[in-house]
Amino acid sequence: MRVVHPAPDTSPKLMAIEERAYRRSGDPKVSDDYAWLGTPPQGAVIADDAIETGLIAVSFAADEAEIVNLVVVPTARRKGLARELLGAAETLAASLNVVRMFLEVARDNKAARALYDDAGYAQVGLRKAYYLRADGTRTDALVLSKDLGGGA
Repeated sequence: MRVVHPAPDTSPKLMAIEERAYRRSGDPKVSDDYAWLGTPPQGAVIADDAIETGLIAVSFAADEAEIVNLVVVPTARRKGLARELLGAAETLAASLNVVRMFLEVARDNKAARALYDDAGYAQVGLRKAYYLRADGTRTDALVLSKDLGGGA
């Protein structure tokens, strides 16, 4: 895993991961570019070493962080990559004295919910009908958080 600086040479690779991941699920792409995240301590994108199979994007603010996106391409799923990416993001956040990590996950995304449950995230909020699906239906977003025990 490595922190990737969204730049002209890496941004197309990051977007290719998203395209490969979301094309099969039927969900719209989440972003057009990760450059807005900047670099630590403002934000970070962590990807597999080849920048081909997965990424996690994290935004930092004061002593909190938010997982903006976690993406793994279909051929690399169910092999522990999402867990590795999540762990790398939590390690980076803790090194930046982040106390609490937040994220949103679709209520019907069972695989992601299982990952976050296993990693110790708990529901702290609900956004009704937040996600719009490609078929026009909506599903709730669960707001989850985890105490990282960081802080100065």
